Amino acid sequence: MSAATLLVTLEVRAGSEERLREELGVLAALSRADPGCVRYDVLEDAHESGRFVLWEEWLDEASLADHNAKDHVSRFAEASAGLLVAPMEVQRLRRSA
Repeated sequence: MSAATLLVTLEVRAGSEERLREELGVLAALSRADPGCVRYDVLEDAHESGRFVLWEEWLDEASLADHNAKDHVSRFAEASAGLLVAPMEVQRLRRSA
């Protein structure tokens, strides 16, 4: 069984930061309760305003797939679409040492 780790970068439109923070707060709370969630952190870039990063760790690929099929994930995607400058950037990571 191999863990699934993601870094998701979101660039928010100027003036929409607070709304995105609210949406991310709801998403994070529900995602942390999903089976297989090891870590779900919402981070804000300290030097670049309007840039957010999600650090997600899942027990395995099946847990991540189950999470991505949840209503709260699709609801966030719909709610955030008009708030973002560009589509979310998703990086898949693996441990190397």
